[in-house]
Amino acid sequence: MNSATSKNPAARLEVAVAAVLTLWVVILHLMFLTHAGALWRDEAEVIGFASMPTLADTLQSLHYGNFPPLFATVARCWMLAGLGTDTGYRILGCLIGLGTLGALWFGARAFGARAPLLVLAIFAANPVAVRIGDSMRSYGLGITFLVLTQALVWKYVQSPRRSSWAAAAVAAILSVQCLYQSAWFIVAFCAGAWAVTLAQKQWKTALGVGMIGAAAALSLLPDLGNLIRSREWFDVTQAVVTFDWVLDALLETCRASGPWMAGLWSALFVMAAAAALAIGWRTRAWNMVYAGVGLVAGTILFLGFLLYLSCAPRFWYFPVFLAPSALAIETVLAAIPLTAVQWARPALAALVVLMSIPLSREGVMLRQTNVDLVALKLKASAQPGDLIVISPWYFGVSLRRYLDEKRWTSVPPIADYRVHRYDLLKERMVSAHPIAGLEEQIRQTLRGGHALWVAGMYRLPPPGQGPPKVYPPYHGGMDLADASYCNSWVCQIADMIRTNGSDINPVPIRVPGATPVNPVEDISLRVIRGWHGE
Repeated sequence: MNSATSKNPAARLEVAVAAVLTLWVVILHLMFLTHAGALWRDEAEVIGFASMPTLADTLQSLHYGNFPPLFATVARCWMLAGLGTDTGYRILGCLIGLGTLGALWFGARAFGARAPLLVLAIFAANPVAVRIGDSMRSYGLGITFLVLTQALVWKYVQSPRRSSWAAAAVAAILSVQCLYQSAWFIVAFCAGAWAVTLAQKQWKTALGVGMIGAAAALSLLPDLGNLIRSREWFDVTQAVVTFDWVLDALLETCRASGPWMAGLWSALFVMAAAAALAIGWRTRAWNMVYAGVGLVAGTILFLGFLLYLSCAPRFWYFPVFLAPSALAIETVLAAIPLTAVQWARPALAALVVLMSIPLSREGVMLRQTNVDLVALKLKASAQPGDLIVISPWYFGVSLRRYLDEKRWTSVPPIADYRVHRYDLLKERMVSAHPIAGLEEQIRQTLRGGHALWVAGMYRLPPPGQGPPKVYPPYHGGMDLADASYCNSWVCQIADMIRTNGSDINPVPIRVPGATPVNPVEDISLRVIRGWHGE
């Protein structure tokens, strides 16, 4: 603590509160580390990419996924170092999450704050931010590099040297090589930097800022082939996405640490944007201008991107938006030259975290899947001749990690479960009889006196609606076609079992310590015996 801080009671309070909040966030990461358990399907997909025979195979297969190559390469190196167990991967995720926390401290200090406060309270302590940032996916590393880019671009604007330009450019490149969507925020950071440099007539620095953005964009050129190839199957997952749908998903993410958090985020966002314009521009507080312009531009670009993407928005899309937004809000409000604000920031941050403790704790003490426990039960109980069916197919991506894929099939059957092969799913969707072979396998298994094990969805048509809907071969023009077709197949299989199976029983899956399981992948198990149909 420097002498100026030690003589300022408000400054001492800021640092003290920030230290306590940081300790709490570290505890949240450790709680997740000890409760997360096995890898759910999106994490297992990353390991599927990382564990392909060669790095070239990994890079050539990335068009099946949604991310650039950097994180899969990191996971591959981690695996080759002998750390490719569930525990090993969870440790890697935790280290990345703690690295993000360090990046937030670096960013707050770079922008002139004594310590991060609001960014810890409204972002870092959010259980969704912890879970997504620490998962075996690209988000955590991407957020870390994105926050560093946000700070380093500002440092270049402050001190336009070659070293500061190189640091910002490298961070920007690494950011987009983790997450394609980081590109929109880098555009926003450049917009904020241009607002400052052009107002000060720093033409050379403004050009350097543009070159940082150009370096990040050029680094994506090798990925264009994968992006183009993914369009071959992407239509089966598309939908007409409305702004209300995107907003609901964003608010769901904010509310993970408290139902009032969405209102607080909105209020802080408006205050920061207004203060950047009313105070920052008028007083030439350029850090406020940079942060405020980046905040507004990043919001418009990212939400517009989600609307253009036409993919159902999920809550895990939004931590990458909330992190730089929270840091921008912190920057603007910390720079307001009012004593009341200096006292209010630590008080508000402490109050917010205190109120969010129950939901934050509950949100990180969550097992990410029970697929490993289902696999253990099947290994112990399924006998030779029994048929194991995972329903629907995408649960097979995680089951493959814990149960030999030669022992089971899926609804519908596909040829490769290493990653999410929507191209193979589309082949099933365009075929005339996509599950006929599976239905015959089920008949032969039950008629032969063996058991059928169904893991995952077992969905019957609603009462009074007759048999499940059977879709014709897919020809496009349908929202969320993959979900509709899979739901139809699942219902057809369940209806056939209900009609012809003699004995249908749920199989309990007990979770050690009774830890709650993430509902995204809480897989049920049923065993069916006997056949009284034709």
